[in-house]
Amino acid sequence: MYKGIGPLWGRQVPYTIVKFVAFEWFVQFFYDNVFTKGKENYNKATQLSITFGSGYLAGIFCAIVSHPADTMVSKLYSKGNEPGSVG
Repeated sequence: MYKGIGPLWGRQVPYTIVKFVAFEWFVQFFYDNVFTKGKENYNKATQLSITFGSGYLAGIFCAIVSHPADTMVSKLYSKGNEPGSVG
């Protein structure tokens, strides 16, 4: 039951850290370089679009960072499904 906890944490912890850091970085980047009037000067639809775009781009970074650990977890659990294996 717990054989995958190490690789699972090895995937989830970096994923979560990168998600938060990259999201905040992209939001700040957009408001500093693209939408330079300040957050309060834009309507809710524009703010939501910036949030969505930042989350989407941060998700791409997360996928890149967590891919090796995702592969390890998949391999770990797929070994138990091979014919003749015990586990």
